[in-house]
Amino acid sequence: VHAPRRSREHLNLTNSTYKLDPQPIEDDCPCATCQSFSRSYLHHLLKARELLAYTLISIHNVCFMNRLMQEIRQGIMEQTLPDVEGRWLP
Repeated sequence: VHAPRRSREHLNLTNSTYKLDPQPIEDDCPCATCQSFSRSYLHHLLKARELLAYTLISIHNVCFMNRLMQEIRQGIMEQTLPDVEGRWLP
C-alpha cells in the first residue's frame, strides 16, 4: 500500500517566488536533482541561462515519469488504477 501523495503541480522555477526557496522540486522524489539541489539553485541556474539547469530538470522529469508509469502498470495488474489516479492527480 502506498502513502497518499500531495497533488502534483507544474512549477515555473524562473518565477521569483523560488529565488530563496530551499526546498527540492519535490519533497518525496528520490532523483539526484531533488536529493542534491534546491529550487533556489535551479532558479539561479535558469536565470543565468546555465545549461546545467536543463539537465537537472530533465533528470527530475524522467524520474517523475518513470515513477508514475511504474505505479500505473502496477495499478493495471492489481486492478487498482483508480487508486493510483487518486494519488497522482489533484
